[in-house]
Amino acid sequence: MNVELRPNRAQKTRYGLVDCDIHPKMLIEEYRKHLSNQWWSYLQTYGIRPRHGFTKSYPMPKITPQAARRDAWPPGGGQPGSDLGLMREQLLDLYDMDYGILNPLQPTGQGDQNPEFSAALAFAA
Repeated sequence: MNVELRPNRAQKTRYGLVDCDIHPKMLIEEYRKHLSNQWWSYLQTYGIRPRHGFTKSYPMPKITPQAARRDAWPPGGGQPGSDLGLMREQLLDLYDMDYGILNPLQPTGQGDQNPEFSAALAFAA
Protein backbone atom coordinates (compact mmCIF):
# COMPACT_ATOMS: atom_id res chain seq x y z
CA MET A 1 0.00 0.00 0.00
CA ASN A 2 1.33 3.39 -0.94
CA VAL A 3 0.51 6.36 1.27
CA GLU A 4 0.39 9.64 -0.50
CA LEU A 5 -0.25 12.90 1.29
CA ARG A 6 -2.79 15.20 -0.22
CA PRO A 7 -1.66 18.74 -0.86
CA ASN A 8 -2.98 21.29 1.62
CA ARG A 9 -6.22 22.85 0.45
CA ALA A 10 -7.96 25.87 1.76
CA GLN A 11 -10.87 24.95 3.97
CA LYS A 12 -14.30 25.83 2.66
CA THR A 13 -15.67 26.32 6.15
CA ARG A 14 -14.34 27.48 9.46
CA TYR A 15 -15.38 26.84 13.00
CA GLY A 16 -17.48 29.57 14.54
CA LEU A 17 -16.60 31.09 17.86
CA VAL A 18 -19.26 31.54 20.54
CA ASP A 19 -18.76 33.18 23.92
CA CYS A 20 -21.42 31.53 26.05
CA ASP A 21 -20.88 33.63 29.17
CA ILE A 22 -21.17 37.36 28.40
CA HIS A 23 -22.42 39.45 31.32
CA PRO A 24 -24.30 42.55 30.17
CA LYS A 25 -25.27 45.15 32.76
CA MET A 26 -28.50 47.11 32.53
CA LEU A 27 -29.74 50.03 34.56
CA ILE A 28 -32.86 49.40 36.62
CA GLU A 29 -34.70 51.96 34.47
CA GLU A 30 -34.16 49.74 31.42
CA TYR A 31 -36.29 47.03 33.05
CA ARG A 32 -39.35 49.32 33.04
CA LYS A 33 -40.54 48.31 29.57
CA HIS A 34 -40.39 44.63 30.54
CA LEU A 35 -42.18 44.86 33.91
CA SER A 36 -45.90 45.27 34.48
CA ASN A 37 -47.07 48.37 36.36
CA GLN A 38 -47.58 46.21 39.44
CA TRP A 39 -43.98 44.96 39.52
CA TRP A 40 -42.46 48.29 38.49
CA SER A 41 -44.27 49.92 41.41
CA TYR A 42 -43.11 47.11 43.71
CA LEU A 43 -39.51 47.60 42.55
CA GLN A 44 -39.72 51.36 43.15
CA THR A 45 -41.19 50.83 46.62
CA TYR A 46 -39.14 47.91 47.98
CA GLY A 47 -36.17 47.56 45.65
CA ILE A 48 -34.42 44.25 45.17
CA ARG A 49 -34.15 42.15 48.32
CA PRO A 50 -31.92 39.15 47.60
CA ARG A 51 -31.55 36.16 49.89
CA HIS A 52 -27.84 36.32 50.60
CA GLY A 53 -25.59 37.69 53.29
CA PHE A 54 -24.47 40.64 51.19
CA THR A 55 -27.78 42.51 51.04
CA LYS A 56 -26.06 45.89 51.11
CA SER A 57 -23.31 44.83 48.72
CA TYR A 58 -22.57 42.50 45.83
CA PRO A 59 -21.86 38.81 46.47
CA MET A 60 -18.87 38.88 44.10
CA PRO A 61 -15.26 39.08 45.31
CA LYS A 62 -14.48 42.55 46.62
CA ILE A 63 -11.03 42.54 45.04
CA THR A 64 -12.70 42.51 41.60
CA PRO A 65 -15.84 44.65 41.89
CA GLN A 66 -18.73 43.29 39.80
CA ALA A 67 -16.45 40.29 39.04
CA ALA A 68 -14.94 42.36 36.21
CA ARG A 69 -11.49 43.26 35.00
CA ARG A 70 -10.44 46.82 35.75
CA ASP A 71 -10.35 47.74 32.06
CA ALA A 72 -13.93 46.50 31.57
CA TRP A 73 -15.31 49.61 33.28
CA PRO A 74 -16.39 52.04 30.54
CA PRO A 75 -14.24 55.19 30.44
CA GLY A 76 -17.38 57.35 30.24
CA GLY A 77 -18.87 55.77 33.38
CA GLY A 78 -21.30 52.95 33.94
CA GLN A 79 -20.99 49.32 34.95
CA PRO A 80 -18.91 46.65 33.20
CA GLY A 81 -20.96 45.15 30.39
CA SER A 82 -23.09 48.28 29.97
CA ASP A 83 -21.20 49.74 27.00
CA LEU A 84 -21.74 47.74 23.79
CA GLY A 85 -19.00 49.67 21.96
CA LEU A 86 -16.42 48.75 24.59
CA MET A 87 -17.66 45.15 24.63
CA ARG A 88 -17.22 44.97 20.86
CA GLU A 89 -13.73 46.43 21.08
CA GLN A 90 -12.49 44.26 23.96
CA LEU A 91 -14.27 41.00 23.17
CA LEU A 92 -16.50 40.55 20.15
CA ASP A 93 -14.31 42.14 17.46
CA LEU A 94 -10.96 41.44 19.10
CA TYR A 95 -11.60 37.67 19.15
CA ASP A 96 -13.77 37.58 16.00
CA MET A 97 -16.79 36.22 17.88
CA ASP A 98 -19.66 34.94 15.76
CA TYR A 99 -22.18 34.82 18.59
CA GLY A 100 -22.48 35.77 22.22
CA ILE A 101 -24.88 34.39 24.81
CA LEU A 102 -25.90 36.98 27.38
CA ASN A 103 -26.11 36.01 31.06
CA PRO A 104 -26.80 39.04 33.24
CA LEU A 105 -25.36 38.84 36.75
CA GLN A 106 -27.34 41.46 38.64
CA PRO A 107 -30.21 42.10 38.87
CA THR A 108 -31.68 38.91 37.50
CA GLY A 109 -34.47 38.19 39.92
CA GLN A 110 -32.76 35.04 41.14
CA GLY A 111 -33.37 34.56 44.81
CA ASP A 112 -35.38 37.66 45.63
CA GLN A 113 -37.35 37.35 48.86
CA ASN A 114 -40.63 37.72 46.95
CA PRO A 115 -40.89 34.70 44.61
CA GLU A 116 -43.50 36.31 42.33
CA PHE A 117 -41.39 39.46 41.93
CA SER A 118 -38.32 37.26 41.44
CA ALA A 119 -40.05 35.54 38.50
CA ALA A 120 -41.16 38.86 36.96
CA LEU A 121 -37.66 40.33 37.23
CA ALA A 122 -36.06 37.17 35.81
CA PHE A 123 -38.43 37.42 32.84
CA ALA A 124 -37.52 41.09 32.36
CA ALA A 125 -33.79 40.35 32.53
